[in-house]
Amino acid sequence: MKFPDQSYNLLVDLDMKHCNLPAGDLNKMEASLSPLGDMVRHFPVSKLHVLISRRDRTNDFVVRTSLILSGDTLVASEHHTQVHAAFEHCIDNLVRELQRYKDRLGNVAEQAKQQEGTHHELLPTLPPDPEAIEAAVREGDYAAFRTAVSGYDTPVSTQVGRWVERYPEVAARLGNGLQISDIVEDVFLSAFEDYEHRPQGVRLGDWLGRYIDTAIKAMATHLDRELENVNMARLARQVATGPGAV
Repeated sequence: MKFPDQSYNLLVDLDMKHCNLPAGDLNKMEASLSPLGDMVRHFPVSKLHVLISRRDRTNDFVVRTSLILSGDTLVASEHHTQVHAAFEHCIDNLVRELQRYKDRLGNVAEQAKQQEGTHHELLPTLPPDPEAIEAAVREGDYAAFRTAVSGYDTPVSTQVGRWVERYPEVAARLGNGLQISDIVEDVFLSAFEDYEHRPQGVRLGDWLGRYIDTAIKAMATHLDRELENVNMARLARQVATGPGAV
């Protein structure tokens, strides 16, 4: 599904699960695209994939967005009782991430990260199995996906431990209802849901790393909801692989 009037250099695809949106909500969502549309006007490739779902228990809308550019993919996710509000928050986050991306194109952000010592490449402890990953995604098997990318557990966990210090409100919750492993699980869950939209030519470790900041921000704003997602994902893994899965 697409917005009815796309008069900007941004191809938008909408996927909806367990919900249907009235025209009024779609119009509000399309109107909020202007800032992002202006920023990608001169990009040769700019595609926005939007996944919208609804939780039966809370009745909240979950909006996950992936902005696919020629050399990168930017992601954002939000929850809200109003779908257009969740979407607008995602667009605001993407606009900020896109500005950082433009800075990186000029090496501004990258040079600063190298000087601060915060640039860390995600290298797996065990090589991933691309065929197993793709098969798991095709079959919607999260447990199999986690097994196939298990070599990234330790490097992602290490990177989360470094990055979370940038968010004192989240760091303060560690050991008090929140664990590093919860954020790590959220990273892999988002990657699993967005895997089909991963750009070609981007290393898996680099791509996984892009979800770390998004996961921490989600924990900062919607801790209970994100933990519910994480616990459901862990339960699915336990059912599939036995009680020893974590």
